[in-house]
Amino acid sequence: MYHAKGRGRGRYELFDADLRDDVEERLELATALRRAVGDGELELVYQSRRTCGDRRVTGVEALLRWRHPELGVLSPDVFLPIAERTGRIVELGDWVLRQALADLAELGSAHANLVLAVNVSARQLVSGRLPRTVGRALAETAVAPHRLVLEVSEHAFSDDPAGARQMLQELKELGVVIALDDFGTGWSSLQYVRELPVDVLKVDRSFVADLPGEQSCGAVVASALGLGHGMGLLVVAEGVEDAETLEVLRGMGCDEYQGFIDGEPAGLDAVLSPSFPLTQ
Repeated sequence: MYHAKGRGRGRYELFDADLRDDVEERLELATALRRAVGDGELELVYQSRRTCGDRRVTGVEALLRWRHPELGVLSPDVFLPIAERTGRIVELGDWVLRQALADLAELGSAHANLVLAVNVSARQLVSGRLPRTVGRALAETAVAPHRLVLEVSEHAFSDDPAGARQMLQELKELGVVIALDDFGTGWSSLQYVRELPVDVLKVDRSFVADLPGEQSCGAVVASALGLGHGMGLLVVAEGVEDAETLEVLRGMGCDEYQGFIDGEPAGLDAVLSPSFPLTQ
């Protein structure tokens, strides 16, 4: 969840050097994380999602950052595992959902067709409260349900596939869009696509990054496109960093993409600004 999509090519100087291996510091972070929400230390940045053809912005994905008062900006790779272990991941996920929808609502009618993607953790999915939380947040912000995309990794289904499937069905009944994230990284990807009520496939960046010169990666992406389009799904490529990769995706018929080719994740206004970097 909230993958460190801001980390490609070393562009973010995030504090994550040896932190995960230091038990003492992890314990200190766990204590600090308990107060981070109330102290206003969490913030969202956004990455645009665009059409492969004309590179028109169709949506944004909300990405979580923790601006620690002493350590600076912490990578999600550092604090989200801690949140998982301490059980605070549901609270963080709820905060991201509410804040991202509030940010979208503030745009008003200027971007009425823009969709918002929010990552959902395994614990959120099986907590039993997610449909109620989503419904309440949509009502409070007056955002149309079809503008909210909930991104779920297939790894979220490993512990309780039936329960997770039921939660997704309840969410679909609210009118939101369901995306299967990191597609291709799990052994049962095809099974999940067939059985789950998904609308979007997001091809994992590990296959997209080596697409121009790696034949096996091209085969995986082509398979994802064939499967997704055959089922009437939108297919999005993650981790696009250069024009060569984008051109290959265009030729393969990929629908949309996101990645550093359009700059680093930033505030919502900046990402949607006409002057935001657009690499040709």
